[in-house]
Amino acid sequence: MKGFVNCGAEKVFALDKSKSLLDKLLKQCLNGHVAVVVPVVIDLSDWNATKEAFEEIGPIDILVNNAAVYIPELFLDAKPENFDMCVYLHTTRSLLAYI
Repeated sequence: MKGFVNCGAEKVFALDKSKSLLDKLLKQCLNGHVAVVVPVVIDLSDWNATKEAFEEIGPIDILVNNAAVYIPELFLDAKPENFDMCVYLHTTRSLLAYI
């Protein structure tokens, strides 16, 4: 994010389900460029809310996808629903920007 801001990006959207983490990110990266960064509190596991957020954001020139979920299980011991959630979130959320 800092690189985009420093290179003159007009708007940088930061998405996270934690408002406190977004606030911390803004404090770390901005150096007075608050108007450039738009924080969006969103749970990316919610398909409809994510799609709505991307519709409000509009066209995206560059997407840096770092959506993740961590479930502390050994791979061979993973419950099917936990494995499905990991694959689902990691592979589908970045695609919503283009749907």
